[in-house]
Amino acid sequence: MIERENVRLRTRMVQNGAFVNTHNNYSTHSLNTEKRHRDEVEHKSEIERLQKQISHARTNYPTREYQNDFAKQQDFKRRISKFPLNNK
Repeated sequence: MIERENVRLRTRMVQNGAFVNTHNNYSTHSLNTEKRHRDEVEHKSEIERLQKQISHARTNYPTREYQNDFAKQQDFKRRISKFPLNNK
């Protein structure tokens, strides 16, 4: 008897296309959009300030000294490779 009732209800559901509609058709909106916008603007300005500060920072190491050392090493490598060793 229960099986027959289940079959009858199932056929009615299939015929009518009775499916549950759980979709909400309203747009969601937050109550704190203004605060989030203010926070976003504040964060962007903070990031811009930090980027500017980083790009204008001076180095603490002697770049000219490092460049001269690099040039000396390149010259040394060039002179060594000019006369290869013969290991016989």
